[in-house]
Amino acid sequence: MPNKACFKDYRSLMFSGRQASLRARPCLKYGTNTENFLTCFVGYPAAATSPFTLIAKLKSKPVCIVYDNENNIWVSVDTPSSGIYIIKPNNLTPVLWIQGVLNLPVALCFNATFTELYVVDFGNSIIYQFNVKTKTLINTLSNISLTYLNGVFPFGPLQLPNGGAMDSTCSNLYVTNTKPGSENVIRINLTTFNVTLVANIPFPILICFNSLSDCFFVSSSTTNSIYIITNGGTGTTYPYIVGGELSQPRGVTVDNACEKLFVTNYNKDGTTNAEINYISVYNIININSPIFLYNIIGSVLNKPRGVCFNYNDNNNLLISNFGSDTIYNCNLPKYNAT
Repeated sequence: MPNKACFKDYRSLMFSGRQASLRARPCLKYGTNTENFLTCFVGYPAAATSPFTLIAKLKSKPVCIVYDNENNIWVSVDTPSSGIYIIKPNNLTPVLWIQGVLNLPVALCFNATFTELYVVDFGNSIIYQFNVKTKTLINTLSNISLTYLNGVFPFGPLQLPNGGAMDSTCSNLYVTNTKPGSENVIRINLTTFNVTLVANIPFPILICFNSLSDCFFVSSSTTNSIYIITNGGTGTTYPYIVGGELSQPRGVTVDNACEKLFVTNYNKDGTTNAEINYISVYNIININSPIFLYNIIGSVLNKPRGVCFNYNDNNNLLISNFGSDTIYNCNLPKYNAT
């Protein structure tokens, strides 16, 4: 467990910022679910022309958000009580899946058959492997259980891990570390549990895999950059998108066609001290020449962190707002039409 004072500083860097003063939107219809300590919204658009749909409002801060192969939404949450919730497509009421052992679960990854879930835990610097059906803990990957070279990882390979993503075979888990002095990306072989240093990247936050180009994208918050790791995570690493539209990037994801890259941003404007909350979109059809397309902006965005697409819909982007404890859907065709 990291030093509590230092841990607070790292968490502040990951999720810092004040809520912006935003134009109010019409209220949405909602009901309450006191059993799960959540307020669950029906999901009607705030206005007829709005591209945003409120999926759920939680009483814990959503960190990571992913879909499984049955279009269930999995959400990991932070304070006041870390855990993982599931939102089923036929019932938008979030249901608590597991709680207790977790201490800020920041990334969720499924195996190839969606029968096992890997949870990257920032607070414990541990990766938990769960059986999805039984909710039982299969394995705990820690600095004690993993195999690594002391000369490469003098303090262990897991140092405040922040993001995680599988490669194309789901046999290797790529993890970002954010502790100063150990800011890097590592590869964990899920059969041998050997750990390899992949790249040193300044304060890498989240990571995603692009299956079409067989590469990984990594957000670097302190450098306002997106890095790329080529050749399935075994090739070269270099800054892919630097500056420009990026402002303390967090979440990264590609659409189902692997033609667009989506990056969540939030930061303070040094002049106006206003909170900047938006999602930058890039065309990556030519992987060697990313092209900025547009920024997704809107008053509903409040420290957007996690972003993802389900497996059947390339038009709707799911967004977890760390700042407002909400999950929103953005209809991209409708957004581009406004």
